[in-house]
This record gives sequence, structure tokens and C-alpha cells, in this order.
Amino acid sequence: MYQISEKSEKRLMSVLIGSVVMNLLFFVLLAWGVLPIELNTLRFAGGFFLLIFVWLHGLYHYGWNNMLIFFSITLAITWTFEALSVETGFPFGDFYYTDLLGDKIGAVPILIIPAYFLAGYLAWTLGNLFFGNMTAGIDRQNLIRVPLLSALIMVMWNLSFDPIMSTIEGNWIWQNGGIYFGVPLSNFLGWFITVFLVFQLFSFSLYQSGDLIEPSFKPSHWYLFPAMYIVQGIPSALYPFFRDDHADIYQAIALITVMTMFLTAVACIFVIKASLKEHG
Repeated sequence: MYQISEKSEKRLMSVLIGSVVMNLLFFVLLAWGVLPIELNTLRFAGGFFLLIFVWLHGLYHYGWNNMLIFFSITLAITWTFEALSVETGFPFGDFYYTDLLGDKIGAVPILIIPAYFLAGYLAWTLGNLFFGNMTAGIDRQNLIRVPLLSALIMVMWNLSFDPIMSTIEGNWIWQNGGIYFGVPLSNFLGWFITVFLVFQLFSFSLYQSGDLIEPSFKPSHWYLFPAMYIVQGIPSALYPFFRDDHADIYQAIALITVMTMFLTAVACIFVIKASLKEHG
């Protein structure tokens, strides 16, 4: 069992909570648009605190080896599928990245991989929480259903930002457009396939290790995960209040974000509460 002193636990919780708050602050500023700073700079600043949150929790909960496995799987699969789609149109559709997201490995911006990894850890954790799994492993019952649900939770996140970052901001260009505010439906099928493979391979890895030990950490910290997931959707939910252009897209995306990401997070809170009550 992982051991942590009460003093260290308090410090850890303080950093986790602080990361949620700081991520929220930067994303509110991103939506508000009052600072003379580029949008992606504010996104990266908020993402830095998501990075702290994920790595700190992940290293404690899963350990170095499993986190490196998760990152390696994410890197290999997402970069391969992203690069393949840029070249062939499979699995996401015909698109290409502009230079707004910075340096690239081949045709794929370097920052795309950490985005998959960090949001993926949130989605993976929420998927586990919905099935009452708070351990550092996975059992046979959850071997496939957790990856399936986690993949759906990731696609919800993609629904909330893709038209904004592509159609409006031009971070990537869909060459043939699409019916979802300029985004083709193939993109979301491609996202589901890609992240499902990531989660399924990680699930197999954890299952093979056979580790179902729960860390000695306050169970209430799990509430931070739906909270942090909500934070990732905050810009999309707030844009209609601060943007006069593209109102049709911003308003629709805000509604979709609330009805998918936010409702999922709220449902997860109730599931966590029920699970904690059941386990005393």
C-alpha cells in the first residue's frame, strides 16, 4: 500500500485544489478576453496547472511505471493516428494543422500529445469512478467497460472545443468542412477509436499487473476530478457571454458543453458520493 503522512497529505491536497482553482482562473480569463494575451497562451497557462494536477495525482495513485506506460501508449497511438489522418484523412477526416499551436513533430503540433494525455487521465479516472473503481488497478468486470465509457467522456470534451478551435480560430483546418459547425462527424468517430485504444491498452496493462490496492488517501479527493473536468469546459460555456461574433456557434457549443460535460461531471459527483457511502 502507498503510504503518506497526514502532513504530506494536506500539502498534496492543497496543491491539487490550488491547481483546479488556477486552471479555472486562467480559463475564465480566456473566455473573458480582457487581457492582451493570445488565446493559446492562456490555454497553455491553464493547461500547466492541469499538468500539475494530473502528474501529482497520477504518480501517487499509479506510480512512475504506470504513468509512463499511460503516457507512452498515448504518445504512440495519438501521434500515429493524428499524422495518419493529416496524410490520408483516416480516421478523423481531411484536415491539417496551421502554425498557431507551435512546433510540430512531422505534421502534428507537439502540444497535441500532452493535451490527449492530460484530458485522457481525467476521462480515464471519471470512467473508473462511474463504475465505483477507486483502486490503482482494474478487475475483469471493468476491463472493457471503463475504456468504453472513458472514451465517450473524451469525445464529449472534443465536442465542446473543436468548432471553436478550428472553424473560428483556425488552429486546424477541415478541408471539406463538416455538418457540426464545420467539423465532420468522422472526427468524433476517429476520436472515439483513438482514445478507446489508448484506454483499452492501459486497461490491459493494469489488469496484467493485478494491483487492486487502494492508496491511503482521503476518499473525498475524488470529487476534484469532476470539478477539474468541468473546468476544461468553462471557456466553451462562457464564450457566448463575452463574444459578439460567431454567436450561432458559441451559443450552441455552450449548450452542448453544459448538457454533456457538465451533466456528466455532476452525475459523477453523485456516483462518488454513493460509492463512498457504500464503502463506509
